[in-house]
Amino acid sequence: MAYAAGPDLLNSISSNRIQIDVDKVISELNSDASEFTTILMKARKSTTDSYKFTWWENEPESGWTQVNKSTGYLASATEIVVDDETQFAAKDLIKCPRTGEVMYVTEVDAANHKVTVSRAFGGSAAALVDNDYLVRLGNAMEENSQAPASKLKQPIEKYNYIQTVRTPFDASLIAGNQALQAGPDERIRLRKEKLFDHKLDIGRIALWGVAKNDTTNNITATNGIFSYITTNATNINGVLTEAAFNNFLRTVFQNGNSSSRILVTSHYVAGIINQFAAGKIETRSGEDTYGLRLRMYRSYFGDVYIMTDKSFRNYYSNYALLVDPKNIEYKVFAGYDTKLHQNIQENDRLGWKDEYVTIFGMKVKQEKTHGFMYGITG
Repeated sequence: MAYAAGPDLLNSISSNRIQIDVDKVISELNSDASEFTTILMKARKSTTDSYKFTWWENEPESGWTQVNKSTGYLASATEIVVDDETQFAAKDLIKCPRTGEVMYVTEVDAANHKVTVSRAFGGSAAALVDNDYLVRLGNAMEENSQAPASKLKQPIEKYNYIQTVRTPFDASLIAGNQALQAGPDERIRLRKEKLFDHKLDIGRIALWGVAKNDTTNNITATNGIFSYITTNATNINGVLTEAAFNNFLRTVFQNGNSSSRILVTSHYVAGIINQFAAGKIETRSGEDTYGLRLRMYRSYFGDVYIMTDKSFRNYYSNYALLVDPKNIEYKVFAGYDTKLHQNIQENDRLGWKDEYVTIFGMKVKQEKTHGFMYGITG
């Protein structure tokens, strides 16, 4: 070995000999799944023993419909096409709030969505315009009358399927037993990391999944919450103001009888709401708020618990979902809630393989009690 002139400098020492200060903890960008997924998997859980589960829904008649003719009707017209003629029967009274006229129904033509009426039963006959509101005032029966024709409505069957979600992770025998400078045992680290990924997958499916029964490939997939909502979809198409936000709340809260809803959204939209509603937002905790510390916005229409979800990003970063938790269930198939299956590798494999498995489906009742906003730009 040859000698070199001193002094001994750092760059003359082999890098393999130098001890590096290694942080023993591996920094994780995300530390937990969303609050909404947690609520679904804990507070709103029920079981099913079938690949397909059904439920029945009904709702009382609203008593309201609208005129459906672009050119409207003259004051003398007696046959009126409406959006929903099933609200009415012969001998009912119908009022047009705009004109104050009350009409008497003599016939209902379901095939043509038309009601035949006697005009000016109350008030004065007046021209009707397209989309004029009409409201049923009940029937007006003659003396010594027989019972009027009945109006019956059957419940509607709704259904969904279960979906199997698997998240595997594995390592070779050597990699699994290699001494490490940072982090816990590799298997322990992967269990934590892949559980997070597994819950994120479940959360995205619960939101945006689509129902499918693929009998060719033996695959079933579950509808997510968004797939059920058809009535209350509000395009903000610009800046979300407090007035627009409250108008959206009014539209959704008028359906159902729950005094609270959960708003699930991105950090971007939550920040916008916080700007105009900071003085009305408070933090709540305990069983009355699903066992989590949540931000609550107290509106005139009801309490709104605001939570952010990591799935609301990129395309969905300008979306906000408002749900009635009483009408949502997280259905677990045959008790097959999220489970860790260990050592599922082949018998001759020099290594190990674990996986998380969840088999679940979403039950979303009374879609009018839910709603969503989108197109929020600021």
